[in-house]
Amino acid sequence: MDTNYRTIPKRESRGIAGHSMGGGGSTNISLKHPDKYSVVYLMSPAIGAGEKAIIDSMFPNDSTMMILDDLSQKMAKVDAKDFQKEITKVLDNSNYNLSWILAYGMAFAPDTSQPLKMKLPFNKKANGEYEINKENYALWKNGLGGLEKKVAKYKSNLLQYKHYAIDCGYNDHLQFIIEGTTYYTSLLAKNNIPFSMQWHNGNHSSNFGEQLAKSVFPIMSVYLERE
Repeated sequence: MDTNYRTIPKRESRGIAGHSMGGGGSTNISLKHPDKYSVVYLMSPAIGAGEKAIIDSMFPNDSTMMILDDLSQKMAKVDAKDFQKEITKVLDNSNYNLSWILAYGMAFAPDTSQPLKMKLPFNKKANGEYEINKENYALWKNGLGGLEKKVAKYKSNLLQYKHYAIDCGYNDHLQFIIEGTTYYTSLLAKNNIPFSMQWHNGNHSSNFGEQLAKSVFPIMSVYLERE
């Protein structure tokens, strides 16, 4: 970015913001990189309350794993060079939840040797039931979850930000995001980490443009240093 764009290459002039899964990613990045950024803005971040809330939202029952197992069998017959084309065909005709699960798994439990390029959190037993794969499950759990341990571990980092802002819609159809946002802000407060929280009347994305114009950009403008 600094090589190709007209930036001010110092943390005091850099902020990070993201919406939904981008907000979840920005949360993780903010925990580790106050050396890179001085302002954070999380928009309806995809983060989970408690140790396994994210997984519970994706795998409420065995049907999700049954779908992934079936898809794995199909993708096992696809050459690596055709993976993107074939998986895109599947996603074009599937629901949002499957797209989210595949993106999440590839991001936080990657394994290019597997048909779906990820490690699955559950194994199928001989009787057809599913059991937790402890190693893989931990990767999924800690992707956008495990916030209590993360905040405790990176508290000193979080205290370095000039401004740490979060927003979320009361009417978000993704209930785990409302719960995760509430949980995360409670952890920040418990650890005496300064932050601002804005609840609005929109759903998951209806107020996205308005929040950018009225909150994100003004906050960045106020707190980031200029030349």
